[in-house]
Amino acid sequence: MVGNFRLMFDWLDGKFGWEAPRRMDKVFRVSRTKLMTHAEQRASADGQATFTLPELKAHYSQCTNDRQRLYVLLGLNCGFTQKDIATLLLDDVVADGVMTVIDRYRSKTRGAGVKGRWVLWPETGQLLASEMAKTPTNTKDNPQRLALLSEDRRMLVDDSTDTDSIAQSWVRLGRRVRATEVNKDVRALPFKVLRKTGSDVVLRLSSEAVQQRYLAHKSRSVAARHYTGAADFAPLTRPLAKMRAQLKSAGVF
Repeated sequence: MVGNFRLMFDWLDGKFGWEAPRRMDKVFRVSRTKLMTHAEQRASADGQATFTLPELKAHYSQCTNDRQRLYVLLGLNCGFTQKDIATLLLDDVVADGVMTVIDRYRSKTRGAGVKGRWVLWPETGQLLASEMAKTPTNTKDNPQRLALLSEDRRMLVDDSTDTDSIAQSWVRLGRRVRATEVNKDVRALPFKVLRKTGSDVVLRLSSEAVQQRYLAHKSRSVAARHYTGAADFAPLTRPLAKMRAQLKSAGVF
């Protein structure tokens, strides 16, 4: 019964001028997978898939707010998963008025000491700054100093309650996309495929070594394990700039 109510609200999202509240997933406590149809679940199992430019354009054009747009751009620009976004800290973001950089240890490999550094596209940097401006910086409301919180000042991804508001937002976005006749055949791929898509583009435009820096993977090279400074990640800047140019040329954003 709860699942049916949730599906109804997902269907209403974006229709008749109504938008689902960001904290809706906190109310229903229904996991992303349970909300997906069997066809969507089968499509989600395709780990080798990547988005096409028309599919990326369809998703970005159907975003109803800046937070959704930011999620898409962080997935492509930085290869971030939901957990990467949810654990991003205020201190991980460095802006000097010329460019914005995310300089951090990736959430999944933080214990292994794997550093990542991504120069943000202007679109990503502007949206991130705007959304971070809504985040409280005091230790009472934000003890972990997270860069992004939900509207009710909770973690975006909380394993203890099986809550993933980013994935929920992505499912709703995908359904809005496929509700249009022109995009009805767009595949229902999970959010993490944005990371795979960006990774493939970086590899095509550079090398496997640079791709590993984009993914913030633990390197087999002893030297690469000690990459920490801006110069170490400079080779990633060019393919990221080329990826942005390709996305803009295709009208994605």
